[in-house]
Amino acid sequence: MNPMTITLIVLVLAIVLYASEKIPLALTSILIVVSLSLTKVLSASDALGGFSNTTVVLFAAIFVLGGALEKTSISNKIGDILYKYSNNERLLITATIAVTAVFSAFLSNTAVAAILLPIILSICSSVNISRSKLLLPMATGAVIGGGITLIGGPGNAFVVTSLEDLGTGQTYSFFDFTVVGLPIAILAVLYVFFIGWKLLPDYKLEEMEIKSDKNKKGHLSAGKEKLAYLIIVLTILGLIFSAQIGYATWLIAMVGAVLLVLTGVMSEKEALDSISWKTLIMFAGVLPLTTALKNTGGADLIASGITAVLGDSTNVFLITAVMFGLSAVVTQFMSNTATLALLCPLAGIIAQSIGADPRSLIMAAASGAALSICTPIGAPPQALIYGPGGYKFMDYIKFAAPIVVICFLFATFYLPIVWPYY
Repeated sequence: MNPMTITLIVLVLAIVLYASEKIPLALTSILIVVSLSLTKVLSASDALGGFSNTTVVLFAAIFVLGGALEKTSISNKIGDILYKYSNNERLLITATIAVTAVFSAFLSNTAVAAILLPIILSICSSVNISRSKLLLPMATGAVIGGGITLIGGPGNAFVVTSLEDLGTGQTYSFFDFTVVGLPIAILAVLYVFFIGWKLLPDYKLEEMEIKSDKNKKGHLSAGKEKLAYLIIVLTILGLIFSAQIGYATWLIAMVGAVLLVLTGVMSEKEALDSISWKTLIMFAGVLPLTTALKNTGGADLIASGITAVLGDSTNVFLITAVMFGLSAVVTQFMSNTATLALLCPLAGIIAQSIGADPRSLIMAAASGAALSICTPIGAPPQALIYGPGGYKFMDYIKFAAPIVVICFLFATFYLPIVWPYY
């Protein structure tokens, strides 16, 4: 069996395993590394190359920054913001998705959802509103907000890596995601304000106790909390202006993470515990598959199949619709991180095959994958609220599918303008 056939088989099996989650996602990624090594499709250095990728280091540090923020009183401040709208159900629902999206732009969407879950339940008990009316907007805001900035979600690492691995010398800056992610988030908030709030289920559930992980970590003193905010803000500013100051984003993030430990804001154990090792292993393990697809010609074969669907068309709106739509559909049935890992590299190769700017097509795939909101399996926040909200599978579709359709129509015409293909 030739290397390309082996690689394509591994790709198909990886998609099935990622989508079904019959085994842990991280284990699936490890199996990719093992399979490509055992079959000698990749050398040891190429198969393990993902674990030395600088983006892996970047997001490990981002997890530490998020862990430090969880130790602060930020959750109480978020609760205070939402309580201001507690006397108006429509405004409270809208404020929930908006506030969540803002915080998710700078923190892991999973961490934001975990922080807000007990706060939302407390608000629901206090103002006598069904938790099913607030938890779904909260989770949706957490997922969509992750597409607003580079550090909004670990899956964004695949977007950056997919572009840099093409060898064109291009990369994405911190706020390149904002050009697309922010309008999509605004559309989602407007939809909830005018229509979506009416489509939320109203389940009356028995009270259940859910404790925040924050309580396990203890509170920071006033001085340490200010220090934590200072380090985090300076780190984020460093990430934003990394090109101007001449240091790589992974190094800036690592300096911030190290300072949090050196100054005593976090202990070494807390820093290590805050890192989602499963996510990092999944990310590092799937990168060699991209290498194998490129080296064996498998990526070119898949790209030619998609370009065959496009025909000879150079219509940028059609190209955007196909890539954005494909990504938006696939991401509903497998994690958004896995979707980004598989589709963004292919988007870059397709762009090169049709002579388009790869930044444009990769961003189209990334934007579609950021809408993993129509099922409880698309993203961790959606799964987190499934039980506490008492939701049914169709509740997600009824509430969130219109957002995906609206954003698909918007992105089809907006993306080619802000990210020209030619």
